[in-house]
Amino acid sequence: MSQASALKEDLVAAGLAEGFDVAVDSVLRSAPAREAIAQSQGDAAWGELVDALAEAIIAETLRHRSSTTRLVPADRRRLVESVIDAFHGGQLGVLGTAAKVSAELAMRMGGAWALDHWRGPLSDSAHPFVGDVLRYLARGDAIRRLIADCVRDADGPVVLLGHSLGGIAALDTLVLRSLPAVTALVTVGSQGPLLHEMGALPSLDAGEDLPGSVPRWLNVHHRRDLLSYVAEPIFPGRVVDVEIAGNEVMPEAHSAYFDRKDFYDLLASLVKEVGRAAP
Repeated sequence: MSQASALKEDLVAAGLAEGFDVAVDSVLRSAPAREAIAQSQGDAAWGELVDALAEAIIAETLRHRSSTTRLVPADRRRLVESVIDAFHGGQLGVLGTAAKVSAELAMRMGGAWALDHWRGPLSDSAHPFVGDVLRYLARGDAIRRLIADCVRDADGPVVLLGHSLGGIAALDTLVLRSLPAVTALVTVGSQGPLLHEMGALPSLDAGEDLPGSVPRWLNVHHRRDLLSYVAEPIFPGRVVDVEIAGNEVMPEAHSAYFDRKDFYDLLASLVKEVGRAAP
């Protein structure tokens, strides 16, 4: 059975065959995907890119079917693997309208060699994050609007907390919008500082200072969380880095914050301080 046929069977079994070709076209023709395809070079870069594109395609398919379809992580990963396999030789394109884009990608990859080098334990643990970031960079405005709406509907002062990609979205929202109700920002295991240095943060070009709309900011990181980054050196005087020390390793380290009493003690102290300062 060809990779394309196997993927089609997997999609039908998951109830995701309808709309998959539209998701492929939407993701591969998006500006961030095209730019990434044009700039990526070398085995490792191509492997990470294919992984991210496959995850984004499944996420986009689920977005259109979210009211009727739920996937457990193992089933979602199987579908992502099937999409990756279908990229080989441009076979993904036979399922929908993205044939040309898929074939161009496969030709740039040069065949199976690029797919043979990306499968490491670190990539396996990080692949959902990469796909979600790609999707956020392509369609983040709706998420930022939702965050702003939730803040406006809240009573009293707000401490806005975001984990991982949520921290990026929270920071972007506060840079782009004035939300006086937000008296503190807490980012946890977040990549906002890295994206800013790369010039990839949607709201702020590399080297630009934070605007006054960003309030007091605590950036919580874990030394063994490879997806967390310090922010003080990037935004001196505007953010305080707080390290949560632990022996966890990836991927558990990326969510270990929420199993730690000292993390909740930090939040409780911040909330009390914000409450005392409220008029």
